[in-house]
Parts: sequence; C-alpha cells; structure tokens
Amino acid sequence: MKQNDIKKLVKRVVPFLLLPLLILFVVEVLVLPVDYFAFRPWEALRQSSMKILPGGFYPEVKLQRLEQGDLAPYTPYAINRETYWETDKSGFRNRQTDKEPEIMLVGDSNFTGCKLDQDETIKEVLQQQIGQTTYSYAPTDGGLLRYMHDKHFQKKQPKVIVLESIERAIGSLKPLGYHKQKEERRASASQFLLKNPTLAHVGVAIDRLLKWPMYHYFRGKIERNSQEPAFTRKGSYVFLQGEEAFAEKSEEDITQVVQVLEEYKEALEKKGIRFIFLPIPNKENIMHEMFPGQQKPPYLSQLIAALQEKGIEVIDLQTAFDKAYQQGTQLYLKDDSHWNPNGVKIAASLLAQALEKPAYTAAVVPKN
Repeated sequence: MKQNDIKKLVKRVVPFLLLPLLILFVVEVLVLPVDYFAFRPWEALRQSSMKILPGGFYPEVKLQRLEQGDLAPYTPYAINRETYWETDKSGFRNRQTDKEPEIMLVGDSNFTGCKLDQDETIKEVLQQQIGQTTYSYAPTDGGLLRYMHDKHFQKKQPKVIVLESIERAIGSLKPLGYHKQKEERRASASQFLLKNPTLAHVGVAIDRLLKWPMYHYFRGKIERNSQEPAFTRKGSYVFLQGEEAFAEKSEEDITQVVQVLEEYKEALEKKGIRFIFLPIPNKENIMHEMFPGQQKPPYLSQLIAALQEKGIEVIDLQTAFDKAYQQGTQLYLKDDSHWNPNGVKIAASLLAQALEKPAYTAAVVPKN
C-alpha cells in the first residue's frame, strides 16, 4: 500500500474512532448527573483542572446522594452515608446569602465537611451556636494565601478569621509572600468570572470534560482490584498514613510553623481582624493505641505550647479530643480520614467559648 493510500485511510478511520469518544464526553457532561461517576460529592463537584473560581467546587449546586469515605471507596470497608451538599456562587460549600460574614472559616477539607451533611459542617454548627453569620472559605491550600489575595472577600472584613489545618499538613502552611503573583492572577480571573456567571458555567462544563470522570471511575475500580490497598486497616477503622503519622518532628519544624502563624496574626491585626488557629489532630494521633508500640505524637501539644508563648490564640483540640475519646466518644469516620459530627461539635463548642471572650492567648480546653 502506498504512503498516500495510508494517509487517506487514516483520515477516514480516525474520525470514526474518535466519534464514539466524543459522544461519550458529550453525554457525560450534558446528559448524566454531575455525580454519576463519583463515589462522593467531593470528586463530583471539585474543580480539578482550571480552578477558575475562588472556591474549590462548582458554583450553585445542590446535591443529595450516598457518600463513601475517602480512604476505601468501592471496597468491603466502605460505609455508605447519605449527605446533602450545597455550594454558593463562589464555589464554596455554603448556602447562598447576601449577608456579610462576621466569622470567616479558612481551612482544608475538614472545614468543608467530608461525608457530612450540610447541617453537620462546622460552618453550620458554629453559626447555630453563636448566632453570627459564618462563612466557610474551604478548602484552600497554603493557609491564608488565597484568602488574602481574594479581592471579592476583602470588600468588608470579618471580625474573626479562624484558620484550620489537619495535623499532617500544618508544616505546609506558607508565608504570605509565597506565590504572590500567581495568587493575584488567579484572584483577578476569579473576580472576572464572578461578574460573568455565563462564562463561569461554560468554564465548569469545560472542567468536567477535562476531568474525565468516567475514565477515572473505571481506572480506579480496576486498580483497587489489582493493587495493594493504599490505606492502613485496624479493626473496622482505616487510616490514611498509618505508621507514617508517628514520624518525629524537630524543633525547627515547630519554629517554622510558629513564624508563619505570627505573620498571619500580624497581617490580620493590622486590618483589625482577630486571628484564631485551630489545629486538628490526625486520626492516628487520637487512636494511637490501635498501633502497637506507638506512643501519642507530642508534636501538636508542643506546637500549641509554642504558639501560646508567642501570644497566638489557639484552640486545643488535642486535649479536648483525647478527653472525649477516653470517655468513649468516636471522633472520626471509620472509612475516612476526616472528623465525624462528634468531632465537629466539640470544635464548634470550643470556638464558641473563645468567641464569647475578648482575644486572649491561652489554649481553649473543655470546661470541667
């Protein structure tokens, strides 16, 4: 066969091969529900490719479905739980409101609320307790970086910003100057899209295409059936890090975190905003007795003491969770790395206690 004949054949065959794939993509985006190929709302609604909106999720979505934990989906250890999710026009997990927030909650997926109903998220629980408008600015990577460059949320400053981080990610908190130009460009693009909702929805459709959820769904199922599990199982509980969660931290690690949080506090104080840090213990930390030979990691207690010495207001969930767990209260979801409604209620209660008083530096612990 001549070279020209081969080229002609390729030109005829390729469109027929690509057509079914194109049809599948169109059906996936325009016909099937957004969560059809997902085991939980997080993957279904999460912006993954473009990240063009301030929030991490597709805007103005209401979704109710069965949800499995992030550690063992589609395995015998997965536990279904029905949850309801709602996102606002900025792509954060909040019910849409025109009220300006008095309390801003900045943090990771724990503040978002994984495998939790909307009313079980800390935003809703805390708002119910204190009667003040509370906003969940989560998830966000790198601490306060994104929020501080987000002009949409700078129009009217909140009274208080609560920054949360899970223990294993505290060392990843970044100084305010880190990737400043990148965050400023992203904030400008987000601001433009918020003023042009039609473009935002077009961006969502493109993002859904680029995510290839159908491909990742089937690939994930195949990998879970053919590979060793990526989690550690202890009894009926599964853990994200397992033994790795007990790695020692140095004094230098603690000093670095304290310096970053000092910078946050000073920057917010200049704006008249109160700053509170809320570190959440790892699941392995609180349930360390399930790992023979391992002692409770001292890192979080040492960090809290160091922050107190520097006058940084911090909520001591280490003490509160230890006490609750010893009394028989389960604080984490069995098949997930995040806290459960019990953990949320304890954190919200301690925050409410702190907010009742003027700013102070002592760690907040449960009342006897």
